[in-house]
Amino acid sequence: MRPASLFPVMFVLAMASSAIAAEPPAAAGPESGALVVLDDTTLWRHFHVSGASHIRAADGELSKAYIDWGAKMREAAHNEFLRLPRDEGGRKPPDLESPLPPADWASPAFDDSAWPRLWWPQPELPWKWYCNCTDTRARYPYHTVVVLARGKFEIKDPAQVRACTLSLDYWGGVVVYVNGKEAARGHMTGDSANLATPAEDYPVDAFTTPDGKPLRLVEVDVLRGADLGDAAARLALRDRKLRDVKIPAALLRQGVMVPGAVAPLWFTVRVPRDAKPGVYEGKVSVAAEGLASTTVPLRLHVCDWVMPDPRDFRIQNFLYHAEEVEARHYEVPNYSDKHLDLVGRSLTLLAEVNSRQIQANLATEFFGRGANPESLVRWIKQPDGSFKHDFTNFDRYLDMVAKYLGKPRTLRLNCWGCRDSPGHENCGTTVSVLDPATGKIGSMRQPELGTEESLAFWRPVFDEILKKLNARGWLDDTTLGYNAHARLPLPAMTDVASKLWPEGEWSWTSHSAREGWKFEGTDKSVAMTVRHADGVWGHVPSGKFPPLYTLAQPRRTTYCTTCRNVLNDNSPPREMRRLVELYAMNRGYDGVSEFGADLFPQKRPLGGYCIPPAGRGTGWTGQWTTLSLLYPGPDGPVATERFEMFREGVELCEAILFVRHALEKKQLSGGLLQRADRYLHLRDRRGECERDVAFGQGWFGARYMQAEEDAKLLDLTGEVAQELQRNARKEN
Repeated sequence: MRPASLFPVMFVLAMASSAIAAEPPAAAGPESGALVVLDDTTLWRHFHVSGASHIRAADGELSKAYIDWGAKMREAAHNEFLRLPRDEGGRKPPDLESPLPPADWASPAFDDSAWPRLWWPQPELPWKWYCNCTDTRARYPYHTVVVLARGKFEIKDPAQVRACTLSLDYWGGVVVYVNGKEAARGHMTGDSANLATPAEDYPVDAFTTPDGKPLRLVEVDVLRGADLGDAAARLALRDRKLRDVKIPAALLRQGVMVPGAVAPLWFTVRVPRDAKPGVYEGKVSVAAEGLASTTVPLRLHVCDWVMPDPRDFRIQNFLYHAEEVEARHYEVPNYSDKHLDLVGRSLTLLAEVNSRQIQANLATEFFGRGANPESLVRWIKQPDGSFKHDFTNFDRYLDMVAKYLGKPRTLRLNCWGCRDSPGHENCGTTVSVLDPATGKIGSMRQPELGTEESLAFWRPVFDEILKKLNARGWLDDTTLGYNAHARLPLPAMTDVASKLWPEGEWSWTSHSAREGWKFEGTDKSVAMTVRHADGVWGHVPSGKFPPLYTLAQPRRTTYCTTCRNVLNDNSPPREMRRLVELYAMNRGYDGVSEFGADLFPQKRPLGGYCIPPAGRGTGWTGQWTTLSLLYPGPDGPVATERFEMFREGVELCEAILFVRHALEKKQLSGGLLQRADRYLHLRDRRGECERDVAFGQGWFGARYMQAEEDAKLLDLTGEVAQELQRNARKEN
């Protein structure tokens, strides 16, 4: 099929008391020049509608198709990247695929507070360039076909406005509304307000190469300064304009409208467990230097479901925390009271997203050169060549964990590095040595693994540590830690570990890590269980574990994903909300792992900053956004937007699992069963549920106005909770 015309975006504006340029009466003297009131510094509320592109064939027939514009221009047959979207029954797709905005969206009275705000123009780079290809980005079935934007400004006296004009650059066609009334349109035939109406035809050269193939040139080529050649002139054909269009003065009205500067403020509200469901409203006073205090409402919608305590979440996350970073950033002595207090603040926040993994480094620089400079246990050499041991820091560290976190989900004893891992041959091979006479701390290399010297070196340390952990009731939640790029531990390491702690289990972080693994010793009869695995290479859970939604509590053995390359510095914070849902829960993992909690950038001695060594075995530290979900506040680590987004995403996963658990156990009936099944039916039984469709297809409302979709989930969860309570009362 040879395209004759293609229709991209239709741009629709709604402006309250609106004009791009308003000119006061001539009698106003030196101030009589035109005043620009809406331009590229204006903050616009916007909403997008996704759908198929329009194509007019050579015979004049108008059809709809998906066109993959997200790749560079190349020679190919049309059918390789031009396909008509039809369902299994062969029916044509509807005119608009994603949900539409309310019918009164252009009205001055319309509440657009849920619509996101930005400046126009706002280019968005294709995901293939910057590799943060989340499911919601990569699985778009259609592109944006309609953009709706609302802008506002103030007119104190319409009678003083002599003329209003509008100038606008756009693609496709445009319809302009002022106070709910149409004021202008460009490249749009007729007077229809139907959002499915296509714009006027483009010339075929605007979207094709000289030989008639689709012009697949993306924005990044332009931004990189590529030589576009003949394509530059063809791309210019897509640009359309309105210039100096007169806006009827009768459409203006007196009113106060604001697009001024704003600063987002995040409020985290802790709802009492006995709070009744409903809408609560309070007031917040906001002040800034040079401005009067302003009071704004703060509304909170409480649903009828009581979320479990985070330690009881079925989602278990294992975020990376490095205690030495706080000491360096805040310039306090290692393991001082101040240092441990700073570490505790990080752990308190991590507990709220059920990240309860603790790294107990018994070897120095376990995660790489420049990582932990001391081991938690210090060796003290005796005159006869034997050693005693100082457990002071080990005990104080565990006391801090108990105070701020409570019982850990897993306490990783990191003793031995991966000596055959390129670049890490000498990491995790030394321990700290204390000179009691001077108080100085040095380092000493461990004996070679697998030797009798190694076993003797570690035996008294393990005997004491296991005794201490057993006294705390933590032994069952303790593992041995192993990190490697893509390897199993050497059999000699397993030999030593099995003799030191025959009942011991492992936590394994590696590209090749997977569920249900065992580490073998030199003698194949020696095999130690991997209790926690953090995988990178996408080894999807095999099904050996029961699905999360069938469990009433977290499972003891876990398998997490590192979500490598999912996020980076180009990723908007909102992507954090769907991280666990899309990449862990929906794929069968227990949660995400190896994200940085507090890896604050470190100052270099000669200037600049560096990344703290971390995550040996996964290589995730290349993604800066994942290095630190927390921020180094003046008095200690505090939550960031990324952390709050992540926290909300984890809590929403718990709501989903609560509903799916009720569906699995057949605890619902009637209309509630039908609605719950339609919105959240189990993926392994039939196609995607309504929620997965909304996010998976990248619909604007779900991605950018997430509160509305989340409200659907939480209201449904509340209904399910009430149904279960009624059933329980009947049984009693």
